[in-house]
Amino acid sequence: FWASQSGDYYNFNKGTALDNESIEYDLATQGEIEWMRGQKNLLLGTDLGEHRIDSQTGVITPSDIDIRQQSAYGSATLIQAQNIGDQVLYVSADNLKVRALTFDSDQQGWFSPDLTWISEHITRAGIKEIHFARDPSTLILCLLNDGTVAVCTYDRSQNSLGWALFDLGSIDIVSMAVVNGSEGSVIIGAGKQGNGVMSLLLSPVSLSVPAYLDSAIIRPIEAGNIVTGLSHLNGMTVTPKVDGAV
Repeated sequence: FWASQSGDYYNFNKGTALDNESIEYDLATQGEIEWMRGQKNLLLGTDLGEHRIDSQTGVITPSDIDIRQQSAYGSATLIQAQNIGDQVLYVSADNLKVRALTFDSDQQGWFSPDLTWISEHITRAGIKEIHFARDPSTLILCLLNDGTVAVCTYDRSQNSLGWALFDLGSIDIVSMAVVNGSEGSVIIGAGKQGNGVMSLLLSPVSLSVPAYLDSAIIRPIEAGNIVTGLSHLNGMTVTPKVDGAV
């Protein structure tokens, strides 16, 4: 992995290995790097294990860097880990489990408990993406390969952990994102349904009643209040919104 020079984010020239110059480092163990996240330490996950990146002085430099493997579970390919409180969530190499990389102050190291062990059937389709909705409830969202969403209510401080599966029927979710703001978290999903229609789904964090917004096509109203160019909606039932009312 590489790190730029201090304060010069596009400069990766190694120079003479001064403390403010860039870093290039090869892991001692084999494996492909899948994610990096900052917590109490800089953490790194490969397809073979999880590593802590640290230094003797507390500041990582070209001449002061220490990498030690913390566990050997391995991470899924191309799924970025997520920070949640004082933990880092990542998906296992088999795409079926969510693990929470957690710091143990007694052992001064990191360990990775499996958050899906009580509900292994929920993620049987395989995890495609993982997201974290912060407010008002702490939710972990896993987009599955079959277009459904596995949702976990999780609060480590309260020993709260429970999974549920959301299936939107005729709509398969192909990608998701979470926007965390001062008024709570909003879940945004891109859904695919019949006739090649793509929709945006917006939902408060509860996931109770999402609002469906079909991909927009702006068309003029022709003579006789006729709108053409919407053949992709043939055979479908739609709910129009006119003058702000449904």
